[in-house]
Amino acid sequence: MSIRRSTAIPVVWLALVLSVAFAGCDPSPHAAPVLRGRGRPSLYVALGGGDVYGGRTGLTSAWPQILFRTALPITTTFVNLAGRREGVADVLRGQVGAARLLRPELVTITVADDAERGTAPAEVEADLDAVVRRLRMGTTTRVLIGTVPPDAAAPEVVARLNAVVTRVALGAGATVVDLAGVQATDPTVRGRQIAAAFAARLWVGRSGSLVTPGGFAAQR
Repeated sequence: MSIRRSTAIPVVWLALVLSVAFAGCDPSPHAAPVLRGRGRPSLYVALGGGDVYGGRTGLTSAWPQILFRTALPITTTFVNLAGRREGVADVLRGQVGAARLLRPELVTITVADDAERGTAPAEVEADLDAVVRRLRMGTTTRVLIGTVPPDAAAPEVVARLNAVVTRVALGAGATVVDLAGVQATDPTVRGRQIAAAFAARLWVGRSGSLVTPGGFAAQR
């Protein structure tokens, strides 16, 4: 079992330690814009599979960690609940319950593992819709869902899953993050590109106006 999924407290402390360690790092030109203003304490939870977990690159270079340390308010706590090779069905079964218990202000989700393994779009749609609705039920949690990068699978697979992501987001009250521009093969650069795309959408509200970094804007 991954330390990131065993208990919430050790992961939170790990995230806090890492945030301090990387606070003085100079982000790459590919990194997200720095929006590190103070604000009320808030919690960011990442859900998904190998791209979220970090794969062979590890936690510190996974894109949610880059997003956390370069673009979120310094009062933010980060918990990564992703697992290696876990699709949306695994997220629904094993990650959403823990996320709801943590009551996060922000949750991010990607479906890259389903693209790679060829999960039927109808299955992804049903499970992803259930994931988002459970996260949003009775809460003000903001949910961001990334599209599938163009090099993650065959073009027709990418197109079908991206249509799924758009429909679910519109129907269940989430925000779509367009990852069409993510094409880097270097894991660290790729992580920075994905983090930048999420950061760009995070600070734009549904009306298109910028959201100040004093906290996460909740969708209603």
